[in-house]
Amino acid sequence: MNASAIQYFWKMEPSVHQRYKQLELSTQQLVSKAQRIINKIFTLSKRCQTQPKIIMLRERISAFTGQYKELLGLL
Repeated sequence: MNASAIQYFWKMEPSVHQRYKQLELSTQQLVSKAQRIINKIFTLSKRCQTQPKIIMLRERISAFTGQYKELLGLL
């Protein structure tokens, strides 16, 4: 999809705005939930005599991008 088609859908389709707002809201909810969990783990780790081993998971960019496009109805 080129930029002019995206601009057209953005202006003319109210469902695109609704989907974007839903995505934005769910992203904010996930971020706030992740922050609460991280803060809780950090607070609990201060009490431990031995610090926990933290393993960072790999990002799933391709899966997220596909879901994002599907949510916007661009596929």
